[in-house]
Amino acid sequence: MHNAKGLEFPCVAIGGLGELKKAEEIEDDIRLTYVAITRATHEAFITYSNMSELVGRLVV
Repeated sequence: MHNAKGLEFPCVAIGGLGELKKAEEIEDDIRLTYVAITRATHEAFITYSNMSELVGRLVV
């Protein structure tokens, strides 16, 4: 996702957001997930198997 600036895709799929992360990694993961989601022009599919702090902060 670091090279996705300015790119767009009809659909974006993001998997594995429920993986436990260290607290210091969560902010970077949130930024990268935001970039990934905003690259989608029509649909974004997000999957997770466990509720984690990252998922809790992103799920609306």
